[in-house]
Amino acid sequence: MKITIVGSGHGGCAMAAVMARLGHSVNILKLGKTMHVQNFQALRSAKKIRLCGIEGEGVFPLSHVSSDPAEVIPQAELVLVYYVANFHPMVSARLAPHLHQAQTLVLNPGYAGTLIFLKAMESVGNGSLPLFAEFETPSLERSA
Repeated sequence: MKITIVGSGHGGCAMAAVMARLGHSVNILKLGKTMHVQNFQALRSAKKIRLCGIEGEGVFPLSHVSSDPAEVIPQAELVLVYYVANFHPMVSARLAPHLHQAQTLVLNPGYAGTLIFLKAMESVGNGSLPLFAEFETPSLERSA
């Protein structure tokens, strides 16, 4: 499967490593300019990612590492977004022109981010309807 991971932080890199270990074609897309820059540059240079943990171990290839959505979003079958929800307006604006109906787009976390993405797609005249899915971050609080 052709997968694009949007986000080069801890969550995005962990998922990229696991998906690459499973044999998928994995791209990483970084949209921000401040956080995780050094890690992103290392990934871009090596085009490899290291996995070490309960999901397995090893170094696995990355297909493409980019900061340009046009390079990695259109061909993706699965787009996994690993940005905190308050960045969904920025992420959706950058991805909206490139998303299409043959894709599944997963927001992790979601918090009704699908609505933000649909609005962004509408604003650029993209009438496609990818399959949307959302995950939420579980609360660590427990009720007594």
